Amino acid sequence: MGLAAGGDLTVKIGSLTLTNPVIAASGCFGYGVEYAQMVDLASLGGVAVKGLFLEEREGHPAPRIVETPAGMVNAIGLQGIGVRRFVDEKLPELRARRATVFVNVCGTTLDEYVEVSRILADAEGVAAIELNISCPNIKEGGIQFGCSLNGTFDVVSAVRNVTRLPIIPKLTPNVTDVASFARAAEEAGADAVSLVNTFLAMVIDVETRRPKISNIVGGLSGPAIRPIAVRMVYECWQAVKIPVIGMGGIAEARDALEFIIAGASAVQVGTANFVEPLIWPNLLNGIREYMQRHDLGRIADLVGTLDTTQPAAEVRRRTEGPNDERRARPVQGATSENIGNLTLYSRPGCHLCDDMRAVIARVACTIPVTLQEVDISTDAELEARYGPEIPVLLVDGMKAAKYRVTEQQLTRILSGRVGRV
Repeated sequence: MGLAAGGDLTVKIGSLTLTNPVIAASGCFGYGVEYAQMVDLASLGGVAVKGLFLEEREGHPAPRIVETPAGMVNAIGLQGIGVRRFVDEKLPELRARRATVFVNVCGTTLDEYVEVSRILADAEGVAAIELNISCPNIKEGGIQFGCSLNGTFDVVSAVRNVTRLPIIPKLTPNVTDVASFARAAEEAGADAVSLVNTFLAMVIDVETRRPKISNIVGGLSGPAIRPIAVRMVYECWQAVKIPVIGMGGIAEARDALEFIIAGASAVQVGTANFVEPLIWPNLLNGIREYMQRHDLGRIADLVGTLDTTQPAAEVRRRTEGPNDERRARPVQGATSENIGNLTLYSRPGCHLCDDMRAVIARVACTIPVTLQEVDISTDAELEARYGPEIPVLLVDGMKAAKYRVTEQQLTRILSGRVGRV
């Protein structure tokens, strides 16, 4: 099936420009060359190759894959040929086929991440480094960095010191607050983040009462995880300024579009490739057809456009009883002519707070609002309540946004609140 024409699908990931937002995910596409006779590698936004350590790695013994309802659990154990063999044996063909190569870098120690990345920095044909700090099914390295904020910061900053290539940490979903890890990666110098890796899972044979894979536990992927992955992408997009690459259960164009609307600049497709290796033109054509239906000239204009506002009547129905006279407490200085009374919880030195403050100022040029800003660093109770979500914006005392809000979103919030602008 050929590709439909029309629409600008290019996206930027740091200094890298991709021809389209669809990337083959690491671990599900080999080293790329295995699919070269079936798929035009140059037609993909990128190819994220199988994870590489400094040396060759055997991985776990079989069985190591089992199907589940709407997905699969795997514990391959990051079997691989090692970075030097990849550079010598696989990269030349990928380069010849004009593939945009994302190399998934693994390590059992900080020094190993650095050395693998240093070798790749000198290799012609590598477009970006995806730092695998999130594999849930090996006992050493990787996940120990990805489940620690300090570990995430340390590995990203160490690799940043040895390469100018775009660095994209692959985040684990097996944490309480994935957005905080995205922020740690950004602060350490990451150019983007990718998420999610697989969810830690187990499958048991009830007749033998034994696990169905040799490693006992493995990583769950496939459509079953998609709604959780979309939520996590949305949370990270709100929390950071760098691009987010979304993945988790994408099987058709509508799935990819969900991630993009939630805030993903690009998407990776993995498990679905096992079901349909020729999925790629279908995904791209579906995205182009959506852009035509919605009169979108650029896919970049769709990123982060989720509309979370509700009609004012629906908000009142959910928050007030029939005789409820409660109203949000107006901020100091509000007048009857103000459409919105805004409260911004912030702290000094917060770049996201600066961004939200600037958005409010621009919206205030056309919509009358009052703004009360509260520095939570001076109040222990407010710090405990709002600290992990800063900045937080309240409209008439009701939480309207956290981490980030666009001018379009804030305008819709204020418009829907009273039915006029």
